[in-house]
Amino acid sequence: MSKEDYPMLDLFERTPDLVCIVDKDGWFKKINPAVKKILGYTEKELFARPVSELIYPDDREITAGKRAQLLNNIPLLNFQNRYVAKSGAVVWLEWTSVYIVEKEVVFAIAKDITKRKGVEIEIEENYKKYKKLASHFKQHVEVDRQNLATELHEELAQIATVIKMDIDLITSQKQVDEFFQQRMHHAMNTCELLINKIRRLSYSISPSRIEEL
Repeated sequence: MSKEDYPMLDLFERTPDLVCIVDKDGWFKKINPAVKKILGYTEKELFARPVSELIYPDDREITAGKRAQLLNNIPLLNFQNRYVAKSGAVVWLEWTSVYIVEKEVVFAIAKDITKRKGVEIEIEENYKKYKKLASHFKQHVEVDRQNLATELHEELAQIATVIKMDIDLITSQKQVDEFFQQRMHHAMNTCELLINKIRRLSYSISPSRIEEL
């Protein structure tokens, strides 16, 4: 290797990112120390198996599809997938890869984004949990609204109606003096207002429930 190649070789060896060269059939041809460090395998172990065997099972299909596009000379940019380290730990990697046609190899660089991905997953799980709680709370509030509307419409309005009927019966009696009749007439009008108010209130709380009733 010429002297001009030394700086590039030094960068290849020292970069903390995973850098590798993979042949057209999906086997490692060259790796830098970061690949061994992050995945935990020796160079011999990594060269003894196709790269696809290191991929997390659920990500193999989508990765194969992306690799097929790559071999059709479509660069792979910021593609995220999971690998299984020798320890069994799942490692999230973000790849940028190009296919070098004349060499029939893929040159790939990956960043270990496991910590960042863990935070993203935790945030997403918390969001789903709080969204579920909010939905549960909303459902309970709606049930309470319907129950309140029913009680207003079916109970309070009915009680007020009974009072109105009693007042109407009393005012119909001839032996009742004029002042008492006036007060009963006023009370009956007040009951009528109360009944209408209860019905409007119950309808505003849960119109669909009141329509059903």
